[in-house]
Amino acid sequence: MGYGFGDQGVLLNDTVSFVDPSYFQTELHDFAAENDVNITLREISASIPDNEEHYFSTDYFQEDPKEIASFGNDKTRIIYPFSDLHESDNRGLYILEGPAGSDILFLAWANQIGLDGLIMQTNFWNIIGQSPYLITGLLMIIAALFLAATHEIIRGRATAIKRLLGRPLHLNLLDEYLSSWKIPLLSIGLSLFSTIAILSVNGFAQTPLFFGIYFASLLLGILGLVLGQLVGHFIAVSIPLNLAIKGERAGLLLNSGMLATRLITLFFFLGIIGSLTGNLSELRAQTTFSTLWDTHKETYRVSIASAAGQDFYGLAETLRTMDRHGEIILADRQWLTAPLDIGAPVVLSNTTFAVDEGLLAPKDLPQSDEITILHPQFLDSAKEPELLGLLEFEASNSQVPMPKIQSIPYDSEDSTNPMSEVFTYNINLDSAVRNPIVVILPAGLELLSDQNLSARLTQNSLLIKDQTGVNALLSSEDSRNYVGAASPMIDTWEESVVRLKEANQIIAFNAFIALFLTTTLVLATALVFHLRNQRRLWVAHLLGNHPLRARLQLLIVEVIFASIPCVWLANRYFERSAAIASDAPSARYLEHLNSIPPSLPLVLGILIIGWTSLSFFSSMKLPFEKSTQ
Repeated sequence: MGYGFGDQGVLLNDTVSFVDPSYFQTELHDFAAENDVNITLREISASIPDNEEHYFSTDYFQEDPKEIASFGNDKTRIIYPFSDLHESDNRGLYILEGPAGSDILFLAWANQIGLDGLIMQTNFWNIIGQSPYLITGLLMIIAALFLAATHEIIRGRATAIKRLLGRPLHLNLLDEYLSSWKIPLLSIGLSLFSTIAILSVNGFAQTPLFFGIYFASLLLGILGLVLGQLVGHFIAVSIPLNLAIKGERAGLLLNSGMLATRLITLFFFLGIIGSLTGNLSELRAQTTFSTLWDTHKETYRVSIASAAGQDFYGLAETLRTMDRHGEIILADRQWLTAPLDIGAPVVLSNTTFAVDEGLLAPKDLPQSDEITILHPQFLDSAKEPELLGLLEFEASNSQVPMPKIQSIPYDSEDSTNPMSEVFTYNINLDSAVRNPIVVILPAGLELLSDQNLSARLTQNSLLIKDQTGVNALLSSEDSRNYVGAASPMIDTWEESVVRLKEANQIIAFNAFIALFLTTTLVLATALVFHLRNQRRLWVAHLLGNHPLRARLQLLIVEVIFASIPCVWLANRYFERSAAIASDAPSARYLEHLNSIPPSLPLVLGILIIGWTSLSFFSSMKLPFEKSTQ
């Protein structure tokens, strides 16, 4: 939770009574000492450089600031004593490192001195569940389990001889480990070396967490290996002893397990390839807007540090005044959410945005009792009541009369029209939308309730036009205590592009692992087919039958596996076509998610041909002529 500072957190977000900061800090140090806990607070301020993070800790009392390692090396983390914190607001997210239950004691102590808040819950398992690294781990465990089971089944004859000699099960399993000790030892050594190398690159930050995950992964890998060996061993000993000594193997079970594992791995591989192409498509689309972002680089995003209770009333009034002065930009792309579909993307905006983007001339802006809606001519009039209903809901929520609606259609076929592509500051999807519906609110944004107006500031859809507006917000008595970090919006977009590139690197690594495992299972298919049909293949070879005829079953299996990527690609095409045709708010996202660059069918075609050829080539080259003789 605390980036190395602790795993318990308490958000102090309300003030019951005024608490002097110096008194609070003194009491905070006393609480930390009495309960053997270290308490850390990260400072959120517009004055902090973008490449730095500032922390205040009870572990530092009268010490000089100290730089500490940051995993990723993208930020300089500086830790200070609490005495260096010059803030009038004691609220914020406090991270605790100490005995279990320290967060409960801390919140009870805060209540006693006049503060209130809530205990934060860690979401470690949610993070792990959403991480692309999880796929890598699952693939490796599957590989360990399947290959260990295959190893035991293939060595069924050696196991049968040991059974005949009366060698116990545990010694049989031990023999297999001792005979192949070099491979596990090499694997453990290489993974440990890579772990230390990655840690050294990142200044050995998060070392305990990193090694904790490493050893957990190692134990899971060993568990998969042992389970696979046990399953394979019991399958091998299920064959009668006399048949096992002659070379009979549990081919049906082995074949079924191999096909199921190959199918699962193939779906993993296709999913990973789909994610990679989708991310690459989004990355290409984002980079095409770099020129547009350069023309909007003065705009700032601002977050709220700890506004709670009734605090948003004073903040909202400040924002309304700034909007009347043209210092606020509203470009809310997420105002209209699913399942509503008007037939075109919807952007909720203010007058400043409309003028800056050239959507309306200043003389055509809506008056205080009007809302202007710009919409493409093709818009279905039957959808209009849904949009009006949402505006009426906003008005009722704000307790203001419903303004008059001024509807202005525009020609969506005219590429010179500024409405043909409207820049919306969106960092998660495309930064601009084609032929949208733009709902322009009058100056002052009275239609939005105080709470919603303040909340939009934290959702990056309400922006500050330039540094002057940021300074005005920070100097306001009603809002400065609630305003947190402020940074150019273009920096946020650039960070999202960097994160997208990093995600693509991880996904590409997963794709490589999945490709390697899938190719291994293709070879295993040929091996298992050979083991199951060894005698029949011997006879076919002696009779001079064509090798492909003798391997008709293998051909059917390969045709089925070759059809799966084709069906997946066709489904992806139809999903993408449906997304484009719908032009719904999520259309751009679905279009990227199901993108089909020319390289995708080409790569899949090469892989299908390569896997099929490899399977047949391997099957026909497996030695049995000597055994036949």
